Amino acid sequence: MPFQHFDHPHLLDLHELQEGEKIQCSGCELPGGSDSMYGCNSCNYFLHEKCLNLKRWMEHPAHPEHPLTFLPKPTYPNGSFRCNACGDDGSAFSYCCAFCEFDLHTHCASLPRTVVHEGHSHPLTLTFKLSGAETTIFTCDVCNGNADLQYWVYNCDDCNFGTHLGCVAHAQEPPPSNGSSNELEQLQQSMNQMMETQLEMARLQNEITKTQLIAASMRWAYR
Repeated sequence: MPFQHFDHPHLLDLHELQEGEKIQCSGCELPGGSDSMYGCNSCNYFLHEKCLNLKRWMEHPAHPEHPLTFLPKPTYPNGSFRCNACGDDGSAFSYCCAFCEFDLHTHCASLPRTVVHEGHSHPLTLTFKLSGAETTIFTCDVCNGNADLQYWVYNCDDCNFGTHLGCVAHAQEPPPSNGSSNELEQLQQSMNQMMETQLEMARLQNEITKTQLIAASMRWAYR
């Protein structure tokens, strides 16, 4: 069944990748890989299925001050953004806080909080800022290249083992220690509903405050 995405004027049909075919997702700007894709062949516009169904907003622990809004295109004058997670530039889909100029690639926004890597015996935790770091540069323990600590890393505090985000790109999330996957899904759904409710309450409160300010200014004007 074709899908309509608000970023593109034409319907997007399911596209089966052929062997050796290379397609870049117009949303996350990553290769098509083995994921399902939907596209418009005449415009060379393709989206991963997960990019087609991204949430219109999200709350992220790296930026708890404000919700992040999904943008199909950056709103900056140069038409690009610098991802606050990986440090790479992007020119397509992102999650953004316009108030703080905080931007994330959509794939960086959905990185797992914990991964296991074959190069280390402990799970690695996604770290937004290393506390107590004495320098802004550290050596990645996977590739031995320099990593900038103003961006996110995966880290094991106990062993002082850290990596670039990209160096654990194919690492796996650790299996849940307790409870079934169904229970985790139900918990996630409950958390999502709670966040949506909180955001709606905040919006209503903003509208009430605006109305009160307008009413107060009108009363002052007619005195």
